[in-house]
Amino acid sequence: MEKTNPLISIIVPVYNVKEYVVRCLESIAAQTFTHYECIVVDDGSTDGSGDLCDNFAATHDRFRVIHQPNKGLSMARNSGLKVAQGQYIGFVDSDDWIHPDMYRVMLEQLQACRADLIACHFHCCSNFDKNFPDNPPVACQTVNREQLFNLWMGGYIQHPANFEPVWNKLYSREVVAGIEFVPGLTSQDQEFNFRVYLRVGRVAILNQAFYYYFQRTDSITGTAYHGGPEKHLSYLLTEFKIQMERINYFDLMTEKEQGYVLGFLMRKSIKHQQTAKRLDKAELLAEFKRGAKVVEPMLLANTTVPLSKKIALYASAHSPLIFNFLSWVYNLVRR
Repeated sequence: MEKTNPLISIIVPVYNVKEYVVRCLESIAAQTFTHYECIVVDDGSTDGSGDLCDNFAATHDRFRVIHQPNKGLSMARNSGLKVAQGQYIGFVDSDDWIHPDMYRVMLEQLQACRADLIACHFHCCSNFDKNFPDNPPVACQTVNREQLFNLWMGGYIQHPANFEPVWNKLYSREVVAGIEFVPGLTSQDQEFNFRVYLRVGRVAILNQAFYYYFQRTDSITGTAYHGGPEKHLSYLLTEFKIQMERINYFDLMTEKEQGYVLGFLMRKSIKHQQTAKRLDKAELLAEFKRGAKVVEPMLLANTTVPLSKKIALYASAHSPLIFNFLSWVYNLVRR
């Protein structure tokens, strides 16, 4: 192992994933880029996951394990950040796995583009397959911060690179320095990345899929999404309240960036209101309406938001049928 100054620090939070963690660590050990350290944070596992990590690290000298009482995903990642020595930071969740070329190609492209971070595409998987699909020839798109906000929050269609998770990215140390994950949040990745994005000048987007996201119904996100409609809606409300806090950072944004955020919040509010109405959840409906009342006047006053979008969002807010129709048309023309 390169004992001093590893170029990349890879942080892996672990909690009760004995069925998956060795698979994850093996995929990191198989990287064609070797100038890295892997910091495995055992967050108080009770199923033997910590022992598996110790055994793995004993035979792989780029890996080290930190054991701590259970504090949650955010605090596990923060523990890794505190001891990371690399010039670049990556995150891998312990039930997922990565392509052998992931960090080699991402670092090459990040440096070639002189970007602050790079995001790759990813595959959602329900079964493990060691045969990695072929990727297209390497191509990298570079965007500035306003363009990033537009790709992330400017429309209905999610960009294939997905700007919300932390695990499909490689960050320069400078852009994440001093930023920690907030404990107790269900959408800690979004909140962390939002504060990181406020610092970036240039972001690289890689066209290749190197990360394999394993879909489990018993994961944090899986439990929220598969625990029934009411639980899912409660999760969406918690997430929406966190997203609303982005308004508190408006003094750090351009007016155009503010417009992207406001449009995003308005669409979320309208969509979640429809769900609350369908489930007959008056209290949750009131919460989403309260958010819309804050966002709507700010959106209408923003001079960078096109009038057509203002009219569409305003009409949608006051007529769910219009929102459904506009969403359908927008998705149709974007195909």
